[in-house]
This record gives sequence, C-alpha cells and structure tokens, in this order.
Amino acid sequence: MPNDIQAVMGRKLYGVPVPIIALVGIGGAYWLFKNMGTATTPADTATTDTPSGDANATSQPTFSAADVSSAEQMAANIQASNTAAENAALAATMETNVQWSQKAVSWLVQNKSIPVTVAQAAVDKYLSGGILTTEESNALQLAVASIGAPPEGVTPGSSVGITPPTPTTPSTPKTPTPATPAPSAPAVRQGNPVVGAFWHVVKGSNDNSWTELAKLYFPSHNQVDARSLMRLYNPGGKAAASTFSIGTRIYVPKWHAKKTYKVNSATRAAASIAAKNNLTLEKLQALNYEPHIVMSGNLPIGKVVRVW
Repeated sequence: MPNDIQAVMGRKLYGVPVPIIALVGIGGAYWLFKNMGTATTPADTATTDTPSGDANATSQPTFSAADVSSAEQMAANIQASNTAAENAALAATMETNVQWSQKAVSWLVQNKSIPVTVAQAAVDKYLSGGILTTEESNALQLAVASIGAPPEGVTPGSSVGITPPTPTTPSTPKTPTPATPAPSAPAVRQGNPVVGAFWHVVKGSNDNSWTELAKLYFPSHNQVDARSLMRLYNPGGKAAASTFSIGTRIYVPKWHAKKTYKVNSATRAAASIAAKNNLTLEKLQALNYEPHIVMSGNLPIGKVVRVW
C-alpha cells in the first residue's frame, strides 16, 4: 500500500504534480465552506428609493395635495389681512381701469361688507360717467380713499359724490388759442352741479365759452354770477378767455350762493381784501371780470366786489 501511494503522488496530470492539485482542491473547498457558512441575508433597512447608479443620491421630500391646499389657504389669509395702506400700495401697480374695477369691488365686499351688487354698480357708474345713488357714492369714496383713483381716469361727469381736486393755478397763464369750432351740435351736460363738481370737456361751438357753459349748467341762476363762479375755479388764462378750443377741460363747481364785500376805509387794498376772504389775488380778479374791476392797489371806497 505505501508503494501504491508513493506511485500516485509521483504522477503528474497535464504536467502538474498530483500533490499540488490536491492542495489546491483542499484549499478551495475550505474557502467555500468558510464563506457559505458565515454569509447571511442583509436586512432591508432602506426607507427611501435611491436611483440606481448614483451612490451619492439622497431621498427627496414629497408633497401631498393637503400641503398644497394649506399653502394656498395661507396665501389667501395673508391677502385678506391686507391693510388699506397695503391695498393703496398695490393700486400703484394696476395699469388699467379693468384691474382697478376688480380690485375696488373685491376690497369693498371683503373689507366693508358692502353687497357685491352695490359695489359693482358704484364702480361701473363711476367709470362710465353714470349718476350714483347716495349708497353707491359712499361706497365709491371708501374704495378711492383706500386703493386710489383709476389709473386711466374716468369719463367726464362721473365724479358724482366725490369732491374733484382743486384746479392748479397756472404759474404763467396763457390764453388758449381758440380753435375752429366743430359743426354746431347741441351741447350735452356732462355732470350735474346740483349734486357735485366735475370737469367739462369742450366739444364744439355750443359749449366753448363762459356764456354757453353758464346757460348749459346754471340756466335758472343769474348768468353773470354763474360765469363768475366758474371763473373762480378756472383762474388765470381760462378765466380771461372769451372762447375755448375743443378738448379744453373746464372745472364746473357745485352751485353755492354769492358773497360780496363792500370796500371801506379800513380795508381798501385788493390784496388785503383777497386775504381777508381766503382768496388769492388771481382768484379775486377771476370773480370780478363782469363788470371788470382791476384788482390792483387800493379800490374805491364803497365799491362792491364778489368774494364768494
């Protein structure tokens, strides 16, 4: 038997001694036994999916429909809590009257609990030149005070219930150059001075002078007084003009009774008379074109002048 073992161990297989092949086989078997006996299935502890091939990828947060809804609600709450000052600042970014109309109606309904029908009617009439009711006028004044005036202006005559701005006195008055009147057409009232003041835009030969405007808006009043009252609110070049070019804007005030002052020895200077009655010298002159009284220096004692 020992001789048989030595004979086997001395043989070669494909040129490799049998002892070498035996050692390699025993080592390989040991390695397989060692690794197969200790291997375990790893626990699946992953909580998020990671794209394959990206060893540095991290999981991304997800948002549910409830999260989006909450964000929208938060934005709505912030918008609803805006103050009047914030709404006014927002108005500065509005470029059209349509945008202003939507904002005004929304603000009145949300902030003042005004019925949407009243708010919409007030805004529509204001922009189109209609006549507002007292309720609509009050609502409109609240909206304008909060978000400002329409960015594109309004149709003449639509300022019912709202005091128009005081006309700016020109620094260097110039008499407008009368234009050739358009074909004669009946003058149309663009507002109601019994209700409130407004701007009139000259359209043709039937409304291009103080005489025509006085007849149009104050037919039942003394015409000289009517012309003088309108001149008061249009001092300077307009007050002195005999006619106006088409497109000229004339401020028509709400009617109120005339007030006069009789010159006495204590107060004779035109400037003093103007100051005493809260007028500028230019406005005092505008009031007294008919009959024309030059408001300069001392006036004759006993002279009666309009001071309205």
